Amino acid sequence: MNFKRQFVVSAFWSSIGNGASSLISFVVFALVVHLVEAEAVGIVAFAMVFIVFGRVFVEAGTHELILRRKEFDDRYASVAFWLSLAISAIAVLLFALILAPLIDRVFAPGSGIVLTVLSLSFLVDGSRVVHEAKFRRDFKYRELAIRYMAGTLVSGIVGVWAAYAGYGVWALVAQRLVASLVTTAVTWFSSTWRPSLLWSREFASEQIVHGVGLLGASTLKIIIQRVPEVALGLAQGPLSVAIYGVGIRTYEALYQLTAFPLLSAAMSSFARLPDRESLAKAYVSTTGFFSTFSFPLFFGMAVIAEQLVPLLFGPKWQTSGFVLMALAVSAPPSVLGVLLHPVLNALGRTALIFKLNLGSAIVMLAACAIFAAHGPVVVAIVLAIRIYLGLACILFVLKREVGIDPRAILLANAPPFFSSLAMLAAAIAIRHILPHDLPTILVLAALVLTGAVTYMAVMILAFPRHSAQVAQEASEMFPGLKRFARPLLRAN
Repeated sequence: MNFKRQFVVSAFWSSIGNGASSLISFVVFALVVHLVEAEAVGIVAFAMVFIVFGRVFVEAGTHELILRRKEFDDRYASVAFWLSLAISAIAVLLFALILAPLIDRVFAPGSGIVLTVLSLSFLVDGSRVVHEAKFRRDFKYRELAIRYMAGTLVSGIVGVWAAYAGYGVWALVAQRLVASLVTTAVTWFSSTWRPSLLWSREFASEQIVHGVGLLGASTLKIIIQRVPEVALGLAQGPLSVAIYGVGIRTYEALYQLTAFPLLSAAMSSFARLPDRESLAKAYVSTTGFFSTFSFPLFFGMAVIAEQLVPLLFGPKWQTSGFVLMALAVSAPPSVLGVLLHPVLNALGRTALIFKLNLGSAIVMLAACAIFAAHGPVVVAIVLAIRIYLGLACILFVLKREVGIDPRAILLANAPPFFSSLAMLAAAIAIRHILPHDLPTILVLAALVLTGAVTYMAVMILAFPRHSAQVAQEASEMFPGLKRFARPLLRAN
């Protein structure tokens, strides 16, 4: 299997697994917010910010460290397993004894117990980190996808039942814990690897030293992603967090289907490339290929956000639609930045990853400190602007570290970007023409159809070479698509 086919197949199965998990979680979330008060949703969203932080410490860069080794070493993996489990236990104690009482006082009563219960997932998730890393190292993304789907299916059933039974926000808590338990159980049962009681001070020291660099970078990355919810919660309370949370959850559901599989597959694939030249070619070709499919999805989400969010969550969440709109528009530079981490990780530049994330985190903290008092929509708009301004930094680093000409990146991604802009303009025009009393479902159908037709037409007519190249690559990776790609290939 060649690199690109291996990469795309891995990304495809990663997308299936994460997509199923994200979809079920999203459905449960949508059901719950219909049944509970907005402030309660804000409490859960606020608690989940700290759970995401905690998971970074539990994993402690284990995936990257195992993927970077030339061979899978049983003793090295066992040391990583026991370290991860020890950190998980420490995290649970810290959350339950220190953090939970603190946020109960400074944020909202009842948030502490939610955080404490959710923190139990650290122990469960920490016990499968090494197993998942081995699956990814062996490019067994299909197997991982099946395990994620099993976990999310069972947890989804539990979550939906709990929501309809009147358990409110605890339906989200139950769904999260059951997902961890089932996924871990299935992963352990299907994996041939088991941790041994062997120990190595050398390996432990190496993992701690290198893990600290990766841990710091990952922590800063989470700060970049989650500090808006903390800032909004402290500035305006649970309701503001809930409004932003509904918008960001919808955005993340789409992100799990597009950018996350790209990152997950890149971590495994880029680490195996032999030199900078190979990395440069892989980065340009991969972003050009995936942006063709991801850019229109995000811009399309921006078009329908105003109608989609109230339809899914109810009229009281209308403002969340504008949050989603701003976040979706900022996706293109985010997709380009997604692959920067695995590229630098493949080069062993973990210190640079840390510095870049530190700079971005400082900017994010400053922006949220200034604008959080103005509400979730303003915060989302400011963050979108920040992401576009950060594109210059991404291009500079890729030029200096890998030798990629910024023009090559921009040219590879320009066709889907401008085609998506044309799609956005056409859909906005249609929306203003449609009757105001038209049912929401018909409005969404008209916008989606207009956007899809416009995007494909502009891509084929204005950028035939790019379209033909994507069709050729897709047919090479998936031979079953050849008959559909043949007209584009003949035209060029």
